Amino acid sequence: MFIKKLYRYNKVLGGLFTLYIISFVVINYKWGLVATPVLQYGMYSSILHINDTQTVYRVEADHVPVNNAGASLTNRDILQIYPDIYARQQQINEDAFATMKKYVGYTGISSGMTIDRYTNRITDSVFLRWYAGCVQRTTGKPVSHLTIYKQDLTWQNNRLQPAGMAVKLYSIGN
Repeated sequence: MFIKKLYRYNKVLGGLFTLYIISFVVINYKWGLVATPVLQYGMYSSILHINDTQTVYRVEADHVPVNNAGASLTNRDILQIYPDIYARQQQINEDAFATMKKYVGYTGISSGMTIDRYTNRITDSVFLRWYAGCVQRTTGKPVSHLTIYKQDLTWQNNRLQPAGMAVKLYSIGN
């Protein structure tokens, strides 16, 4: 065992390493926080629930739907994940601030924390210009008009079926 060999080699270093491991186990247990590079249990410790309804983002470049199936997995993720993260960014920022304030509060330095440091100042037009560049790199064609729709899908009759109408989220260009 590594710790036993380390302790035999150098008692001080072995004791410090053991104390390091124990301190992070205590932090994980007491705070309910995965705060250690040694043990990453929180990532895999709960059941993944798949909802009946899946949300997808349909992207149209110059009034033509972008073919997600023809894109690489990385580009498909870019087309699907970034609009979702942008739409939820305000809530994500508030959650990050609340979590950090809760855990940093134990140290007494949380008085200097402000919500402004956890808030993105990205506007729709800035995001859409950047995202249009991502779509342009994915399709290999210049994009002068971009529209993003949010569509809920459900699994019926052995295939995904639209659940309601697509909602137009963002549009830029002519």
